[in-house]
Amino acid sequence: MSKNMLLKIVNPLLGIAFLVQIVSGYLIGQGGIFYEIHENCAMALIVLVLAHIVLNWNWIRANFLSRKAKAS
Repeated sequence: MSKNMLLKIVNPLLGIAFLVQIVSGYLIGQGGIFYEIHENCAMALIVLVLAHIVLNWNWIRANFLSRKAKAS
């Protein structure tokens, strides 16, 4: 599977996981299943963020970690 195809899968999942974190974090005080949803989604969010960084590493390295001075 190509890197772009993986990013097309990872990026929407990352956005959904982020929104679920926000909603479950807001509703966690009501008890019930929201704590478990919040905790499990946090683990998924960590994995997805790491996958996103790995898949975009060349871009990150070229734009932020380059030692060459950029002409502005």
